[in-house]
Amino acid sequence: MRAVLLLCVASACSAPTGPYCAQHVDDDGGLIAGEGTALCRELREQPVCDTPGETARFERDGLGTRLVGGTYALCDDALHVVCPDRAVAPRCLAPPPD
Repeated sequence: MRAVLLLCVASACSAPTGPYCAQHVDDDGGLIAGEGTALCRELREQPVCDTPGETARFERDGLGTRLVGGTYALCDDALHVVCPDRAVAPRCLAPPPD
């Protein structure tokens, strides 16, 4: 139990610092190497990337809320959150409230 607590304090349980990769597990609870999903610590936020010359933002239209001026971040094989354009740093962004 102490090891789990120390791991928690040293990593994900600290103050929010931006997007992170949650590693996928198989049906037996084992970690799947190199597979993850980019997430943000705040449940409403999404990991996004700006596109050159634009700032990622959420806009509402007749079909709902959509991401404009950017793309969604993803996890690479090393489980780092990255943008399709590796020169851009990913960040967390919340859509407008309902």
